[in-house]
Amino acid sequence: MVALLVNVIQHPMHSGRRNYKLEQAIHRAVASFVQHLRVAVVGTGIGLLALQDGAVP
Repeated sequence: MVALLVNVIQHPMHSGRRNYKLEQAIHRAVASFVQHLRVAVVGTGIGLLALQDGAVP
């Protein structure tokens, strides 16, 4: 298991392009394994929609 944290609250935040490139890098790393792998991605957190009014719940 590898924990991956992406900042979506404190400036400076990652751009969409940087997050997409991170996803591509993770995909390449998983695809590079010779044996068949079962991979699960789990996400948690407040997300951007909860912060539209600027308040942290």
